[in-house]
Order: sequence, then structure tokens, then C-alpha cells
Amino acid sequence: MTSIRWLRAVALVALLPGCRAVDVRAYNLEQLHTGEGQHHFAAALEGSWEYYFRHVFVPMVAGQYSDLAKKSPKPIKDPAETCLEELLELESLDMSDRYTRARTIQWSARLAVDDRSLLSRERALYILARAARPLGHILPVGPPLGRPVSDPDAVGSALASLVAAARPLLGLGEWNATAEAELTAALELVRGLNLDLDGARRSLEVGCTLAARAGWEGRGSGIASLVTDLERTCVSRSIARGLADDAPRTQAAAIEAAEAVAGHAVLAGLLLRAAAQSGTPALVIERILARLAAGGLVRESPEPDAPAPAQLVEKQLEALYRIAIDREEPGLRVAAMNALSNVSGSGIHSLREEDWLDWWEQRTPAAAPGGALP
Repeated sequence: MTSIRWLRAVALVALLPGCRAVDVRAYNLEQLHTGEGQHHFAAALEGSWEYYFRHVFVPMVAGQYSDLAKKSPKPIKDPAETCLEELLELESLDMSDRYTRARTIQWSARLAVDDRSLLSRERALYILARAARPLGHILPVGPPLGRPVSDPDAVGSALASLVAAARPLLGLGEWNATAEAELTAALELVRGLNLDLDGARRSLEVGCTLAARAGWEGRGSGIASLVTDLERTCVSRSIARGLADDAPRTQAAAIEAAEAVAGHAVLAGLLLRAAAQSGTPALVIERILARLAAGGLVRESPEPDAPAPAQLVEKQLEALYRIAIDREEPGLRVAAMNALSNVSGSGIHSLREEDWLDWWEQRTPAAAPGGALP
């Protein structure tokens, strides 16, 4: 028994550099989902030791087609709950590791929009925001509209060129001036794609795999830089999709994620759009109001078509007032009055509708062109 334990310990130490905890989570999440985001009710899930044994040790010793590398799926009573558990394991990993962060963003971006469970989509958005924290300011937007989105064939061709150009970095060719030029051209080819979320995720998976093997510094720094760009694209596209989710709870999570990656200023546009649409769910507006009450009104918006600062403040105050007076949901009106109490500068702290009606009728807007900020 002692010798068996010793052999297992030696094998595990040898395998650890070849795989990471994030690979185990990614493998299990892949097993749990169809390509369309539905859950499998049977899956071949693996723990860390089993994953290392089947996916690294056995292929290295007996070949990838060995029966020892295969595992039959087992029934899963509640795949949605199991998926959420895997996401929580993913969230607990160290995001300071570049590879872990990239793979976490790849998977949380996918599940934030594709998973059929709203709890998983909600959690994936929070994980995405946490993983994206080191990436700086990211505005949630879809692909640019000025040109067609790159189709799967174009993405596949560009990635194939990148993999071929990276071969010298993997010890599969000579590194010289020609190889360096080919790698630079391949990187620019991928950067030139107009990626939607699917294309960005696919590119990120290839990019982080290459960077992990080639190294994140030195000759591999160009690939590492591309990985960062692709991470940002995945975050941007995924949160933008989350803001349009059918489930109010997921939209609310996307609002928090948007503020986390784009800053407090993103809330102005979200408020104005939500207030302008009578069908915006109360929970979604309440989440925006809570964030504004905590952080104050937005004084300057990063959006290209945003009004001047004084007009922007006035539009937010009007939106809050209209929600407090016009919406039918009592809880939402209370939330709007609370927000007005915190941000209006009126000195009014009231949940009485008539107090805010009087305030609105008596105030002089300070947002005329050229006017000072309230």
C-alpha cells in the first residue's frame, strides 16, 4: 500500500506542471453542456487527480486512445446545480495567473449568455467581472456595425495561421527573422477580425493555449498581448449580451458587471434607456437606482453620444423623478425616491409623492446650455 501511495504521489508531482485546476473546471463544464447551452443529464465528470491521470499521465504512457483514458458518463440528478457548483469552484481560483484568468473569462463569457439556467448566467457574470478586474476600463458593446462580423471560416483560417506561425516558439521550427515576421503578421490577422462573442471565445482558447506553451514573456509576449485583447473583447461582448437577457435577474447582474468593468459612469446610459422603456422590469431599474444611490449621479459619460455634463445630470434627475411618479410598482417608486433623496441635492428625504411633485415644479433646471453643474 505504501508503494502505491508513493507512486501516486510521484506521478501527481510530475503531472502538476502539465495541467491546472482551471483545466479541470473547464473540462467538467464542457461535459455538462451541449453546444447550445443545454445541460446534459449524464456526464463523465472528473476530480483533479482523475483528470491528471486520464488526460496527462495515461496519454503520455499508453497513448491517448488507451481505454484507461476513457470514462463513461454517469447520470446527474440536477445538472443545473452541478454546473453552478463548478462555476463556484472556478470563481475560487487565483486570477493573478494569466492562463487561469483567460480560461475563466472564456468559460464565464460563454455561460453568461448561453447557459439555460439563469442562476448560472447570473453567477457567470459576477465571475466575469471579477476576472476582468486587472484588464482596466472595458465598455460593454457588441461588434462594430460598420463592417460584417467575421464568420467561423474566417476566424478558423486566421487561427490556423497563428498556430502555424507559433510553431518555432513551441520548439517545432527555427526561430529567425522570417519566423518573427510571420508571427507578427498572424497576430495582426487575428486582431483585424470583427469578432462576435463566439469568435472571441474561440480565439481566446487558442491564444491562451499557445501563450501557456510559448511563455507569456519574451518571444511569446506578442501572443500574450493578443490574449489580453481577446479577454477584453469577450468581457465586452458578454456583458453587452447580458444587459439584453430575457431574465431580469440576469440583466441586474449584468448591470453590476458593467459598472465593475466600465466604471460608475456607465450607469447614466443604462438609467436613461431603462427609464425610456415602459417595459423595463422593476428589478433591473432598482439595481441601477441602488448603484446610483451608492455612487451618486454620473457627471460625465464615456458613451460617444452622451450629452454635455450639465444636461446629463439633468436627464438623470428627470429619469429618477419620472420613475418615482409614473411607474406603478410601489417598491420601484420607493427606490426612486430614495435615490432622489441621496443624489438630488434638494435636502428632501421623503417617500411622499407630493413632496417630489412640489420639488420638481419649483426647481429651476441648472442644465441649460452653458449652465453650471447642479
